[in-house]
Amino acid sequence: MVKSRLQPAGHHIFAIEFSSIIMQQDSSRTITELMAGGGLVGMLSGTVEVDESLLGGKARGGKRGWGAANKTCLVGIVERGGRAKTTAVKERNRDVIFPLIKQNVQAGTTIDTDEFKAYSTLPAEGYEHHTVNHSKYQWKNGEAHTNSIEGYWSNLKKSIRGTHTFVSPKHLQKYLDEFDFRYNFRRGAIIFDEVLKRIGVNNEIDILYKTSRDGAKDSNLTNRD
Repeated sequence: MVKSRLQPAGHHIFAIEFSSIIMQQDSSRTITELMAGGGLVGMLSGTVEVDESLLGGKARGGKRGWGAANKTCLVGIVERGGRAKTTAVKERNRDVIFPLIKQNVQAGTTIDTDEFKAYSTLPAEGYEHHTVNHSKYQWKNGEAHTNSIEGYWSNLKKSIRGTHTFVSPKHLQKYLDEFDFRYNFRRGAIIFDEVLKRIGVNNEIDILYKTSRDGAKDSNLTNRD
């Protein structure tokens, strides 16, 4: 892990050398690109919530909601208390959603969804399926709910509006991956360390930090003398 508690001189040297290492290793890739795939390793399991949402600007007049212009459909899969995977898609139907579920959710997992009919054949695909009927204002059905994914959508949209203001459909998946990545490493792991692993410079950074720290200590001792 990269530390930051260096004396001014050591910190300055560290910052310059750190930038040099990053540029030499991967100057062509942005942080967003390094977060591609959302950092998801392995299949989602336990209880998983699946939902769709729309993202895009509000057009004046015309149709609102599903089928509205200037909107991109998102499919979100959230492991309750765990990880997430979101994908921008062109259509909202079974043929689009089910491959995403099979790619990311372990067979036999319990999946909670709303009443959208496309999910009705999940049991035939090897999943346990529970629903809540939002059209009838049902937000919880026993242990079944979609509160986790609904909260995820809310935070995602706030993040995009607050940080990026606008994201074109062409680059949207990159930002979804970045948000997934931050979410998936929100506990236990340090996001910065994970990005460094993807660049492949962890060992060099650790050595650089130790050298800079020791140099700062020597400088302090000399100044005291």
